[in-house]
Amino acid sequence: MLKSEKEIRVILWDIDGTLIENQHSSSKKHALAVNKIMGVNVQELRNTSGMTDLQIITEITSFNSLHAKPSQLQLMLETLEELTNAEHKSMPAKANLNVENILKETLLKRWQNGILTGNTEKRARLKISSANLTKYFNYEYSFFGNMFLDREKLVEHSIKHLGLKNIKKTVIVGDTPLDIISAKKQNVPVIAIATGNFAYNDLIEFGPDSIIKNLATENHLFLSFLDTLVK
Repeated sequence: MLKSEKEIRVILWDIDGTLIENQHSSSKKHALAVNKIMGVNVQELRNTSGMTDLQIITEITSFNSLHAKPSQLQLMLETLEELTNAEHKSMPAKANLNVENILKETLLKRWQNGILTGNTEKRARLKISSANLTKYFNYEYSFFGNMFLDREKLVEHSIKHLGLKNIKKTVIVGDTPLDIISAKKQNVPVIAIATGNFAYNDLIEFGPDSIIKNLATENHLFLSFLDTLVK
């Protein structure tokens, strides 16, 4: 007998720093996209960890006293996607250690792997594909950074959307304080992984339901926590 939608359990994965190796969080490509559309050199943001692409683009324009129309913001996002595509052709994304094995294990445990990321949908798909992880994900249960201006709204939307589909259980996995804060506001279990720009001791202060140093040496802790959610 086929599983009903009600029986489906979903893991919402962040991408940068969680699934794939994280270059220091910056907005260089975002600033270049603004430059190309607005025709002026702009100053990038110092720290963009956990922010959505739409938020980064919007804050760069505001910080540089630029007034961009919605159509221009859309063009900036499209330019950002083109820049990302070009980058990954020369420097493919690399999955963090043991990520692929964990994704296999979650599928065996009857979880669906979805995406919850600040990246636009196209950028997210490019990164997942570049790291050779596409086959492990169900994009029906995925949410992206071109949808909302900030992560909290994005997470709120994703949980409501999954609720309408009668999803039985959802857990969020991320590497930033914003991942933890946003999940807790929606009363959703959250696993923090210290493979991004924030150290273990930094993340634990925000009270994640589970926290691990990485998926290579503490994969058993990750999988054990998933098991506690379905008992």
